[in-house]
Amino acid sequence: MSEKTALNGLSKRCARFVHELEYKNIPDDARQYAVRNFIDYIACSLGGWGEGFLPVVGSYVDAFGGAPTSTIVGSFQKTDAASAALANGYLCHASCMDDVHQKAITHLAATVTAASLAVAEKRHCSGEDLLTAMTAGYDIMTRVGEAVMPYHYTIWHITGTAGAFGAAAAAAKLYGLTEEQTLHALGLAGSQAAGLWEFKNEDGSVKFFHCGKAAMNGIMAAALAAAGMTSCSTILEGKQGFFKGYSDDGGKASAFDDMGEVFKITETVHKPYACCRHSHSTVDAVLELRKDPTLSLEEIEEIQVHTYALNVKMNGNYNYDELMSSRFCLPFIVAAAFVHGKAGIAEFRTESKNDPRLTALIPKVTFTTDPRLTELFPQKWGSRVVVKTRSATYEKEVLTPKGDPDNPLSDAEMDQKMLDLAEIGGLAPANARMLLARCRDVARTKDMSAFFDLAGLGGR
Repeated sequence: MSEKTALNGLSKRCARFVHELEYKNIPDDARQYAVRNFIDYIACSLGGWGEGFLPVVGSYVDAFGGAPTSTIVGSFQKTDAASAALANGYLCHASCMDDVHQKAITHLAATVTAASLAVAEKRHCSGEDLLTAMTAGYDIMTRVGEAVMPYHYTIWHITGTAGAFGAAAAAAKLYGLTEEQTLHALGLAGSQAAGLWEFKNEDGSVKFFHCGKAAMNGIMAAALAAAGMTSCSTILEGKQGFFKGYSDDGGKASAFDDMGEVFKITETVHKPYACCRHSHSTVDAVLELRKDPTLSLEEIEEIQVHTYALNVKMNGNYNYDELMSSRFCLPFIVAAAFVHGKAGIAEFRTESKNDPRLTALIPKVTFTTDPRLTELFPQKWGSRVVVKTRSATYEKEVLTPKGDPDNPLSDAEMDQKMLDLAEIGGLAPANARMLLARCRDVARTKDMSAFFDLAGLGGR
């Protein structure tokens, strides 16, 4: 069967999958991932709030926000659902610790979960409803992303483009749309799919906006479809549809072959470090090398990073002046990991950059594209770090960075990430622990509109 033949009816298949999905039919491992992803979303949103990222997008919400139905995580004040999704998606991604899908290279929580929580609150949905919507949204967003890779990623920030589809799928589920209305919601989302990489050349914070706006667009798409607005039945595969316009090969039908059998939410990556995910195998290698008691920071003469081509393309530079650029700068990331022994939010703050140990080490870091590691990508996001001192050479290779489904964060590590980011977000330890407990038990929540009240945070 040709790709063209296989693509026929694909948008309708996606709408049917979303419409028919029920919580009782979601496998246990997918349910568990949905809960973990919800915890991670709340944690990252708190981190973004605590680092002061809200004011710009918050000014928009204050000026244009509507009926207070949905919570902005961090302030715990309410605004309308679309504005809450915009703000929370922005905050979640601004932490630079939000989840990733490895093959589609998308950040899902900042789009799908931001939309899901906002609509679930507005419509008084249950925790099971929320997790079902998240599962549907993660699946659609991931598959759409995989279908247009790798070309799409060279121009488009795929979280903003594929994210609109994922958010629309989740919102459609929570709105209780018919299969036909869900199809139109996906079509309306496709007409709003946007986000260009050009911002990276100038450290634009619009990257965070891409996520929040995709979440907002998905809610708008579902709400308008519910009200009767129509789109098309072939938004993905049509002659002038998303695949034709956003890829160089017309889209890969194979990305949807196992839809309904394999749940993509189980492929989620959870980030332990506050920098570009492509750099995480490098950080893991550095932290392992750092454990060697014979390796002295003062004796380091050169640090060589050998990694896959996209890591070098995204992070191979010496520009670390701004927050955004430092998170996408391999020499800075490597030096910070060596000096501080970690790479969390604090290590990328301005005050951390002034450490003379960092400025001394950064020029010693070099980066090289490794053909073997490039060939393994995207199945493996690997790095090999070679450290040369005056008297010895140290080497460590990591193919599966921490947080990958094959090397996951433990529940204890996920909990600690939540508590650490909650502290950055200004929560008292007791409130943070209560919120974590509520998140772990979210499936039992009868009415998500009261979720933060039950955690002692409503209207804080």
